[in-house]
Amino acid sequence: MSRVEKILLHSSTALVTLTGAALFTMKYLMTSSDPFSVIHHPLQPWALRLHLVVAPALLFVLGMIYRGHVAAKLKNGYREGRRSGQSLIWTLLPMTFSGYLIQVAVEETTRTLAVLVHIATSLGFALAYLLHGWIAWRSKRHLLRAERHETLAGRRVA
Repeated sequence: MSRVEKILLHSSTALVTLTGAALFTMKYLMTSSDPFSVIHHPLQPWALRLHLVVAPALLFVLGMIYRGHVAAKLKNGYREGRRSGQSLIWTLLPMTFSGYLIQVAVEETTRTLAVLVHIATSLGFALAYLLHGWIAWRSKRHLLRAERHETLAGRRVA
């Protein structure tokens, strides 16, 4: 991935995760002084709007990096981080569909089910994303350490 792609991916993932967590906190963990209000915090509508704007941006960035990162790693048989990468894909699909369904569902049961699926898969996606990043960081660190060791060993022999 290019530096720009990494910046776009990390920033859009962070924004979607943070706005989703803020929205969850405001909507389900706070209570309003007005018992008839569905808005429990003054910033709740803004958190929702920002989440709905940034989520498609994340999907765009994921689509943008698919060919150069995901497909390339699969084609080359690269094994490091494959399980966490697959977890990202398998949580992304229901997370995206349930997020869309929350917005369009009319029936309360359907909406409640969509919310539960969205929360569970979003948590899974965030955890898989962190794990995938950690695996990549660890792999890169080991590779750099091995290269440095080879360089030092080569200097000793010469």
